[in-house]
Amino acid sequence: GAMDPEFALSNEKKAKKVRFYRNGDRYFKGIVYAVSSDRFRSFDALLADLTRSLSDNINLPQGVRYIYTIDGSRKIGSMDELEEGESYVCSSDNFFKKVEYTKNVNPNWSVNV
Repeated sequence: GAMDPEFALSNEKKAKKVRFYRNGDRYFKGIVYAVSSDRFRSFDALLADLTRSLSDNINLPQGVRYIYTIDGSRKIGSMDELEEGESYVCSSDNFFKKVEYTKNVNPNWSVNV
């Protein structure tokens, strides 16, 4: 169970810093999130929070329902799959638009500040 010390040990509490982009939005510089199980109880809670941050009438009007790896090769299905320092693309629909998301960003953004 959750109170089991071994479980607590393996379930690292440290937040993972990841960057999220909007599907098909090549001008958006991305938003950096610290994702942790303390802050987000579930993957759905993360999607809901991303919706509040990223969704407007033009971009992702249906909200954030899918998260893709930056190259679109696979969909993220849980917070465990998010990796420290990586970038991901948020989408309303089950379709990845390939644009150069990271070209607006200093490549060293994830170096410890």
